[in-house]
Parts: sequence; structure tokens; C-alpha cells
Amino acid sequence: MSWNPVIVGVDATSTSANAARLGSVIASRAGVECLLVHAVPDFWSTDQRVPAYADATTFNQALIDASRTSILRSLKAVVPQKQLDTLEVRLGKPHSVIPEIAQQHSADLILLGGKHHSVLGRWLGGSTAQHIARTSRVPFLVTASDSPELDRILIAVDFSEAAGPTIEFGEKLARLFNADVKVMNVVEPPPLVPEYPTPYTTEELMEQAGAQFESKVLPFIKYDRTTDILRYGSVVPAIEEEVEAWNASLVVMGSHGKNWIDRVLMGSSTERILNDLPISTLIVPVQADR
Repeated sequence: MSWNPVIVGVDATSTSANAARLGSVIASRAGVECLLVHAVPDFWSTDQRVPAYADATTFNQALIDASRTSILRSLKAVVPQKQLDTLEVRLGKPHSVIPEIAQQHSADLILLGGKHHSVLGRWLGGSTAQHIARTSRVPFLVTASDSPELDRILIAVDFSEAAGPTIEFGEKLARLFNADVKVMNVVEPPPLVPEYPTPYTTEELMEQAGAQFESKVLPFIKYDRTTDILRYGSVVPAIEEEVEAWNASLVVMGSHGKNWIDRVLMGSSTERILNDLPISTLIVPVQADR
């Protein structure tokens, strides 16, 4: 299965270096370019503290040059020189600049370092990751490890049209690493309504989900190192428990499922999935017309 270029949003932090390292490995194994991108805020137009008499062009160019020097220094021992040579620094907000460059290069994957703590890191991570995850048309991976290997990939799916593309991209990535894959669905308990009996037992819910899993998920599984599992409970804790029990190195989710995944990604759990889950997370966008 062919690949297009890989885009990595970088800054000068160690977590950014982790993303660049993994992006470099993915690109190398896929036989495509790994392009490094950094966005510099245009303080001339957004920050009133910049003196009115300052030369905006000179000021912004100095900011770009300083950012480039700092990033190149931090990544010098992390990725090959040919990838350092691709570093593109642009003025703008990262959640706009990174997807824009990814679109220009018809990229297959965007990577961003997670769990940032520095000022630059908080600017690149956090809400930027959530915004890109919700709006990007390109699969988006937030790293949470310094390992450039992905040996166990957990793909969490619902029963919507998002399941097929999510599994397809997860398996596409797994082939590069010869990784084991587990496809997972979480069966949620129905909400409790006072004085109204639960319409189904847990056993009945699991049986119904099993039938849907067989018809709507299993046909998409093509990779021969894939197993599957149904879990009962709340979605995020169930994913966290499976990650720990299976020692997964990456979680893959689709972004436009109509059921629990859609609620997870569009609600307050987005930050928890992207920032608090102790492993890397890949969000696969699925357009409504797919």
C-alpha cells in the first residue's frame, strides 16, 4: 500500500524530537519524504506590546531565523540532515499552518509531540492537537513516547462508516512495523433512568454488539496479525484498561463516527485521550460522504 509524505510539526522541545524521530522512521520505511514544519506567531499583528515604530518585516524575519536555529539545534542528533533541510518555518497559528502544508504536499500523516510543558510546547500542543484532531483531513498522530517503534496497535472503532477507514489506516501503519493489531469496540451500558427498568441485560447488549461487530467491523480486517475484542463499560476507561493490559504502543481512532467515538472526540474527553493517555494516539479523519 503506497504512502504520501509525512509532516511533523516541531518546536525545540524533547517531545517534539520524539515526534520527529517517529516521523522519520515512518517516512523511511514507507519510502517517502518527512517534512518538518514550525509555525511562528505573527506578533506584529496580534501582540500590542510590539513597538509601533518597529519594522514588522525585520522583526518577523528575526523571529523566524531564531526559531529555525533553535529547532535545528534540538533536532541535529535526532533525524537525518536531509530532513533538517526540509524544515519550513512560517508565520501563523500552528493549527492552521500545519494542515495547510500537509494539504499542499498531499500528506498521508501529520505528527505532533504530546505532553508539552514548555511555553513553546504548550503553544504547539494542547488545544492545537485537539483542533487539528477535530478538523484535519489528514490522519494525525500525537506521540507520547521516545520510542520510534510501534509494536502493538490498538484500533478502537464503533459501528459507523468510520470503522473501515480507521482499520485500513491502522493496518497500513502496522505493516511498516510488522506490528500486532487489536481491533476493539466498547459496549456502553445504557443510561440509568430513575424508575425505568433497564431494557436489556448486559448479556443481551454484548450479544447484539457481537452481531454488529461481525457484520460491520470484521469484514474490514485484512491484516493477518489482527485480533479483536469487545469490552463492556465506559469508553475512555475501557480503552485505558486495554492499553495497560495489552501493553499497546499506539491507539487508533476515527474522528467522525456517529456513536461513542464521535462523542469522545467532540467532547471533553478529547483532551484526556490526546494528552493523558500514556501512549501515542492516532486520529483518522473520516468524511461524512465516505
